[in-house]
Amino acid sequence: MEVTGSELAILSFSLGAAMVILGTLVKDVTSASRTWRERRERQRREAAKARAARAGELVQRGMLQDAVRELTRSLSVNPDDREALDLLASTQEELGNPLEAVKALTRVKQMEPSDLSSYFRLSRLYRKMNDPEAALHVLSAVESAEGENPRAWEEIRDIRLSRGEAVPAYNEQKQLMKLRGKDAAAADTMLFHA
Repeated sequence: MEVTGSELAILSFSLGAAMVILGTLVKDVTSASRTWRERRERQRREAAKARAARAGELVQRGMLQDAVRELTRSLSVNPDDREALDLLASTQEELGNPLEAVKALTRVKQMEPSDLSSYFRLSRLYRKMNDPEAALHVLSAVESAEGENPRAWEEIRDIRLSRGEAVPAYNEQKQLMKLRGKDAAAADTMLFHA
């Protein structure tokens, strides 16, 4: 059987057209799959946000254990939800689970290292757990990142005083006095006269 040049051209054109149609079909299926995955992920995140909002309502009603369950489910889908982590930390602290609160706040701190409120909350929790070393470590991170932070200096001073470390506490107080200058209150100078 002999194939003429025109038949070969028609076969070649048909094969090329079939390849284009097949490529378009694969592209459409891939696009539809990606769109479906994106839509599914968006729905999961919205459901997680709704769970976090429901957890907030549960906290307001005093149903703290139920709120923790909702927040845990929400965070399993959306682990970077800062609001849910923050609420989980507060709820766990209220339930008397400071270690769980520390875990949630540590994640918040890792997500937003510039948010100093999580550092101070962590320090307070560590002090509540009777772990002044960890509290000092967190406050030292604030001090090294911020430079002059009177709130960190005050808390470091208080920890040092509670541990009987008078000289380091005195040094923190000197920094505070230097920063405040003439605006220092009488209470600020009491450590110098003690």
